[in-house]
Amino acid sequence: MKRTFVFGGLLMLLSVAAQAQEIKVHNFIGKAITEVSAFYGKPVHQDNSNPDMVCTFYRLPNRNYTFVSDAKGVYQANATITYNTKDESKKAIDVFLKDCLSNDYTVDTISTEKYKLRRQGNKMELNLSPIANSENFQIIIEAKKSDD
Repeated sequence: MKRTFVFGGLLMLLSVAAQAQEIKVHNFIGKAITEVSAFYGKPVHQDNSNPDMVCTFYRLPNRNYTFVSDAKGVYQANATITYNTKDESKKAIDVFLKDCLSNDYTVDTISTEKYKLRRQGNKMELNLSPIANSENFQIIIEAKKSDD
């Protein structure tokens, strides 16, 4: 019985850590869109009508990603991840923020549900919001290439 409880807790923690990995779209800033495709697979849609603003869209269970790129690479990346509970989303945010801090980001905590992150060449906003008429929550990340 004790082993089952420990195993279940470990499995839940690993699941949250794995989903937190999925919101690291900021790691693709400055990289070629082919690297994004190698990681996420074939996009559901790509609008390449303007070479200076190629928009690539991914839709996976409980998550959506958008990458905007040009010939130099990705300059904006967005992620929307849906979690079943606020607690689950908060755990994912904690894992995400710890990773960002270990990778030289500074974090400005605007509130417990909004964060601004920055490091040279990259800035991000992370927002947590409830989904209307649901018990689910969304983490929304917008990462952009910056000139500083």
